[in-house]
Amino acid sequence: PVRLPPEQAAELKALIEQQQGCCAYCRMPLEHFHIDHRIPLSKGGVHELANLALACSQCNLRKNAKTVDEFVKELQREPTQVKVTS
Repeated sequence: PVRLPPEQAAELKALIEQQQGCCAYCRMPLEHFHIDHRIPLSKGGVHELANLALACSQCNLRKNAKTVDEFVKELQREPTQVKVTS
């Protein structure tokens, strides 16, 4: 576990509540999470609360250094998986 200063812990708690405990991208419930930069630092993003999102590890690792818009477009190009039941 990471120990945060009280003000950062309060900001993190607010972010969890804002996202209703779900990944910002796939909306799956978060058990563990990565803190993602919506606009990556490598593309001029800043390390401020307004630029942070909580993501599941799968989404955060796939998003990598993409912006949210770039990542969402990539997700929209993927075919949807259809479950076939017999």
